[in-house]
This record gives sequence, C-alpha cells and structure tokens, in this order.
Amino acid sequence: MQVKEKKSIKEVLIEVTSKLLEQKGYYGTGVAEILINAGIEGKKGSMYHHFKTKDELVVAAINYSGKRQLKDWAKAMRGQESAQEGISALIDNLIQRLQKTEYRSGCPVSPVALEISNQNEVIRIACSNAARKWETSLATYLELNGIEHGERKAKIIFNLIEGAFLLSRIHHDVENWEAIRESIELILDS
Repeated sequence: MQVKEKKSIKEVLIEVTSKLLEQKGYYGTGVAEILINAGIEGKKGSMYHHFKTKDELVVAAINYSGKRQLKDWAKAMRGQESAQEGISALIDNLIQRLQKTEYRSGCPVSPVALEISNQNEVIRIACSNAARKWETSLATYLELNGIEHGERKAKIIFNLIEGAFLLSRIHHDVENWEAIRESIELILDS
C-alpha cells in the first residue's frame, strides 16, 4: 500500500490556482474561490503567509503548470517508435484531457497569457518561460528522434497545438486535432 504524502498549504494553493487559472483565466479566478477550493475558506492570512499578492501566487501556479505539462508530454511520448508516433500519442493525451474536462481545460497557460500578458510583465514572463520550455522540450524530442531542423518544426507543431486548444474550447470538438495529426508527417518530412 502506497502512503500518500500530505501536501503543504503552499503546494495546495499552487495546484488549486493552477487548475482554476486553466479553466477560468486570471480574472475568473478570485482569491475567495482559491481559498474555498484549497479547503481554507475565509483564511486569507494562510495565502498571504506564502504569497504577498495574488499575482505572486499566479506566477507560482504558472511555473507549476509548466512543469506539470512537460511531465505529461514526456510521459505521452515516451517509448514511441518514431517522432510521428510520439506526436500522435501526445495529441491523444491532449484530446483526452480536453474531453475529460468537457473542454474546460486545455493549455494551462494560455488563458492567463491572453488576458493579462499586456498588463503584467511578471506574469507575461512566467507564461513566456513556460511556453519556451515546452517548445524546447519538443525540439529536443524531435532531434533525438532524428528529425532535422527540430527547433523550427517544434515551433510549427507547438503553434498548431495552441491553436487546436483554443478552437477545441470554442467548438467543443477535436476536429482540429485530427487535422494536426494528418499534417505531422508532412511537417516532420519537410
């Protein structure tokens, strides 16, 4: 039997905020809702003990989301026979995530980036850093699988993924993901 480690209030706040930001964005995620979902309703002091402001918590949540996404991507692509199969497995993983949440969740950073990146430089940089790490990870994966110009092709694939997240949330379907899957071979072989 595996013993589950108890998480600190700080870890819970970060994880809860990450999930809420992904589903509701920056402005849709209030401090009161974070506290309720973290199980510390009405205890703002608990949050402010760890984070001076909501924005500081948001940056921590974006950093957490970025790392979690990297792990999820690596797990999905691990052990595949080719880069094309790895990207296809990643697409399957992302589709399942969207469908499991009834299209409420997708990219863990883009809702915040779209809302506030022009107003808050610290949050914009956190979003940018997460996205760059995803692109770099994807480029490394492609290059390790023998794909030439992996960095450029990773940017193309990453842009397609981000667009598909947005369109899936709007349309509540995965049609665009299938279009990406059909295009992967062309991109990788070009």
